[in-house]
Amino acid sequence: MQDDEIITIAQQEKRIIVTKDRDFFDYFILNNYPPAVLLLQLGNIRNPDLIAFMDNNLDKIRELFEENIKRLVAINRDKIVIY
Repeated sequence: MQDDEIITIAQQEKRIIVTKDRDFFDYFILNNYPPAVLLLQLGNIRNPDLIAFMDNNLDKIRELFEENIKRLVAINRDKIVIY
């Protein structure tokens, strides 16, 4: 899918875009748009490690999107940044 298709679907269905692609981050910063982005800044990571990382942080991530008006969250192994 093209980025614009993903953005349209996210808007229509009120979804969070989960990505390692900085393009969505840049697009959000420039346009305050799409609805919500979770940017994973984990570098090269094996799928089992990614799944474990998400399992370990899912409650916090969910809380951030539910409680914050902000809709852009960048997460790496050491910190979470909310925009």
